[in-house]
Amino acid sequence: MWHIDKPTPEDIDAILILEEKNFARPWNRTAIINECGSSPGYGFVMKSSLTGSAEGKVVGYIFFRLIVPEMEILRIAVAGNFRGKGIGSILLAHATRFSADKGARTAYLEVRTKNAGALRLYTKSGFAVVQKRPGYYAAENDDALIMSKDIKEDS
Repeated sequence: MWHIDKPTPEDIDAILILEEKNFARPWNRTAIINECGSSPGYGFVMKSSLTGSAEGKVVGYIFFRLIVPEMEILRIAVAGNFRGKGIGSILLAHATRFSADKGARTAYLEVRTKNAGALRLYTKSGFAVVQKRPGYYAAENDDALIMSKDIKEDS
């Protein structure tokens, strides 16, 4: 039903569309290309393997940096009509396993306090708040939460 790949040049337009729909400050084409597999940046896309019009369609992605012994999750997004199907959890687990296999011990991320969906995903995936940055997202009038998870056992 789904498969995970490294992003290809053909995936960039789909990622840009998801960026626009999911983030107040979306990355541009150059930023996405720079994070597509050039160490320390890594990324994975989830594609539909259903036969028909959805086949090969990017339905979600994750970008992260790996500087052993730490992994930092930079971006994760899922297309609106594919949310609630576990895609975010699968991408997050895949990226943390990949990072743990390369020697990472801890994963970190930053999330807005008002992003309830992301907070549910991260908490369900075992992340815990380690720091709060009041007023970090001034334009959105929101705080940032720094979350972490021990991933060495994910390998």
